[in-house]
Amino acid sequence: MKRPYEPAADLFDAPKREGTANAPLAERMRPQSFGDLTGQDEIVGTGKPLRSAIEADRLSSVIIWGPPGCGKTTLAHLISRSTKAHFVAFSAVTGGIPELRDILKGAEHRLRSTGQKTILFVDEIHRFNKAQQDAFLPHVEKGTIILVGATTENPSFEVVAPLLSRSLVAVLRPLSDDALERILDRALTDADRGLGGRRIHIAEDARRRLIGFANGDGRSLLMALEFVAEQAVPQPDGSSRLDDATVEAALLKKTLRYDKAGEEHYNLISALHKSMRNSDPDAALPGSRAATERALRSRGGGPDARHGPCRPEVFLGRSAVRAGTEGLDVACRLARGAEPGPDDAGTSGQRSSTMTQDVKKQGDGQKQGGQQSGQREGGGSQQGFRALPVVNA
Repeated sequence: MKRPYEPAADLFDAPKREGTANAPLAERMRPQSFGDLTGQDEIVGTGKPLRSAIEADRLSSVIIWGPPGCGKTTLAHLISRSTKAHFVAFSAVTGGIPELRDILKGAEHRLRSTGQKTILFVDEIHRFNKAQQDAFLPHVEKGTIILVGATTENPSFEVVAPLLSRSLVAVLRPLSDDALERILDRALTDADRGLGGRRIHIAEDARRRLIGFANGDGRSLLMALEFVAEQAVPQPDGSSRLDDATVEAALLKKTLRYDKAGEEHYNLISALHKSMRNSDPDAALPGSRAATERALRSRGGGPDARHGPCRPEVFLGRSAVRAGTEGLDVACRLARGAEPGPDDAGTSGQRSSTMTQDVKKQGDGQKQGGQQSGQREGGGSQQGFRALPVVNA
C-alpha cells in the first residue's frame, strides 16, 4: 500500500530542528513574527489588508512576486506560524506532479473528515509549466487548498491566466537602504541568533559598502556580513572592528541583477531610453553616470554586447516608432479637417488631449459658417491648427 506523501523537513520546521545554530546567518535571523519583519510595509504593514487576512486566518490564494531576498519565503514562513490550517511546503524545483497529487488527496481527506483547511506553499511556482499549473485549478476553485505561490518572474507571463484569476498577486519590492540597515543592526546586536556575542563594530563607510553590495537583497546582506565578520580585527577590549578597507578586500565582485531574456532586460532598456529622452539630457553621453551604470549592468550581467540595450540602434528604433505614432496623430487631424500650422510645436502627448475638442470646434464652425470657412482659413486655433475648407461630395 502506497504511503501518503510527507514533505521533507524544510525551513518551516527550523524552530523544531536541532543544530539550528549551525544554519547560515540569514536562516537564523529569519523573522519569527510580523513584529520582527523589516520592510514591505506597503504590503504587510500594520493594518494592511494582506496582513489582517493572515492574522485573522482568512487568507485566500495569493501569488507572491518579488526579486530574490525581498521576503517571499519569510512571508510564507509567517503564514505557517499564524494559521490554524494545515500548512504544506512544496518546491516546484524538487517536487513533481506525483507528490502534488498525494498532497491534494490528503487535503481533500482532511477537509472532509475534520474540516481543517490546507495551505499549500509552492516555492518557485513559475518552474511548473502551464499544464502542471492547471492541476491546481479545480482544487483552488473548490477551496480544497489555499494556494500560496512564490515567484521571481512576472506572474502575467509565467502563471496561467485561470490561476491568476483565482488568486491575489502581492508584489514585493527590493528592500530599501533603511530596511537593510535595520536588518544589519539586528544581526549585529542579537546575541541569541545573530552576531551580538562577538561585539563587532563596523565603521560607517563599511556599513554603506555592505548595504550597497546587497542591492536590496536582505539575504545577500546577511551572507556578506557573516563572511566579512571572520575578517574583523580583534581589539584590546575583546571586541572586533571592521573598517571599509577590510570589507572591500573581503567582498568579491557583486553580480548585478540582470536577465537577458526576462523582464529586467526590458526595464533596463526603458529606463535608459526615458532618461535619454526626458529627465537626463546627458544620459546618452558615453561618460555619463546613467549610461555607464546601465551599460555595466547590461554587459556585465551577461548578454552579448552586440545586443545590449545601450546600443544607439535600439534607441533610434524605438524613437522611430514613437515618431510614427506622432505622424499618425497628424494624419488623423488632416482626415478630420485640420492640418498642423506653423505654431504647432507641442509633443504628441500634449496635443492628443486637446485634439478632439479642437477638431470638433472647427467642424462646428464650418457647418455654421458654410461658405465663410474659406475666409476663416489661416485664423488657426490655440494649438496652431487652421481649418480646411469642407469639400462636399
